[in-house]
Amino acid sequence: YRIFPDKYEIPLWAQKFTLHVGLEQIGRTLTCVEGLQITHEGFLHFKDLIRSSTMTRDQLSADKVGKREYIAFLTTTLEDYKGIQIDRELSFQINYTAMAGANTAAKWLADEIDATPSELAVLLDSCIPARLHKLINEPVNPKPSDHFNFNAFILSTLAEEEMEDSKIS
Repeated sequence: YRIFPDKYEIPLWAQKFTLHVGLEQIGRTLTCVEGLQITHEGFLHFKDLIRSSTMTRDQLSADKVGKREYIAFLTTTLEDYKGIQIDRELSFQINYTAMAGANTAAKWLADEIDATPSELAVLLDSCIPARLHKLINEPVNPKPSDHFNFNAFILSTLAEEEMEDSKIS
């Protein structure tokens, strides 16, 4: 709690951290299913925190932040990593995919959708428009396909942050 200005920043950090690990890597180092699965595995770790800020009218609610982040990730991946010019149709598909993903994640976190992270990833992947899916499903720099361990990732990230903090002190 010492590193956050107020308690309302904690769920947003948890969500952004999880989105960065999974969604941001789609098309960069992960396929769509891999990125979606990692994201939803992370959401399970922070479920109560993220759910506490979902579906409010505030611009910082989890679903609104998730949608904005997803749009930014897909746009950056296509433009900067793949050199693709985003036209009107592709822009619409990006916005649709982000909106559907954020709404589905909010319902899933509220236990309105009964699915494991893997099952939800496959379902969401099947809803991505064909043109967009083709462009983002092949990673630029694929990671080895062994199973991602979210717990190990969190622990290693926290250890790295502690080492950085001790260097600064």
